[in-house]
Amino acid sequence: MVDYITDGLAAAVAMDEGETAAPGQPKTHEGILSSARAIFRDLNERGSRQRQVLEDYLVDTSDWQLIVTGHSLGGGLACLLTLMFRKEFPTTKGY
Repeated sequence: MVDYITDGLAAAVAMDEGETAAPGQPKTHEGILSSARAIFRDLNERGSRQRQVLEDYLVDTSDWQLIVTGHSLGGGLACLLTLMFRKEFPTTKGY
C-alpha cells in the first residue's frame, strides 16, 4: 500500500538548494523524494550504527565505495540517494 501512495504523489517538486551534489535545484517525483529523504535521514542519524558503518568504510578507508541500486520505484530512490550521498561521498555510484 505504501508503494501506491508513494507512486501517487507524482507532482514534480524541486529539491532543496544544496541537498544534492547536482547543481541548482533539480526537480523530481514528490513521492520518491519524500521516501529518499526519510532513508537518507535514517542512514545519516548521528550516533547510529548505519552512520558508523558509512564513516568506517567510506571515510576512513579509500578502498571502499558506496553503490546504490534499485528497480522500478527503488530505481528512482537509488538515483536520488546517489545524488544525496555524493555530497559527502563523491565516488558514490547509482545503478
